[in-house]
Amino acid sequence: MRALQFISILALTCGLLLGAPQPLTEQQQARLDTARDGHDHRDEAFMALLENVRTWTSALADEPVRLQFSPDAMIAEPDAFRGDLVAVEGRLEQRSHLQRVYEDVEEWFVRLDDQTPIIVFVVNASDHAGIQHGRTVSLIARFYKRIDAIDRMGIERSYAAFVAAHPREVLSHTQGTMLRLWVVAAPVAALLVAFGLLMVFIRRNRRSMTKPHVSVYPDAELDDSVDLPDDPAEALAELQRRARM
Repeated sequence: MRALQFISILALTCGLLLGAPQPLTEQQQARLDTARDGHDHRDEAFMALLENVRTWTSALADEPVRLQFSPDAMIAEPDAFRGDLVAVEGRLEQRSHLQRVYEDVEEWFVRLDDQTPIIVFVVNASDHAGIQHGRTVSLIARFYKRIDAIDRMGIERSYAAFVAAHPREVLSHTQGTMLRLWVVAAPVAALLVAFGLLMVFIRRNRRSMTKPHVSVYPDAELDDSVDLPDDPAEALAELQRRARM
């Protein structure tokens, strides 16, 4: 569990470094203040936030990020939080493309750990097509406004809406456990394979060293054209004479 928490903190830190938000300009803030709570995203305030989010670079953020936030409080008093930066982490439940006029922007429904659903408009979402429904995501986002919409049950609900970029997939508890097991099992498996190959090599060397070496010499050629004497002593002397030849 501690390893999983460390991975989450590391992912959040990387998010702050790699996708650091840039402060809103005075003009962008003025346009954001025109947001109409309760309506959809088609307003000037939304365009102002898109402009700001598209400028996020690798520089450190110049303003604080809320690690803990209350969507209910934002829904109740949106003017008090509008434009604030928050660290969002939750389960991705739905993602859909907006109209072409907004280029590469998707609407994500994310359910937080306390089961509260929020809306996150993600810029350059196609760069993160690998993040599937049901996965846990982490991102830095700016609060946009309250959006009222009809849910799947046909009930009108209010959602805290944000604009963000650079989403990252966070390992679930099961995935984190599997990763830790793989980190331990992979080196052990490699050692076992290396040990097995070493044993095979040693056995083959032993066999080649202990195998008896048999030298085969051709039989001495005998001259059958001359008969040996009948006397054994004379026959032996004749063979010795022939060997010296």
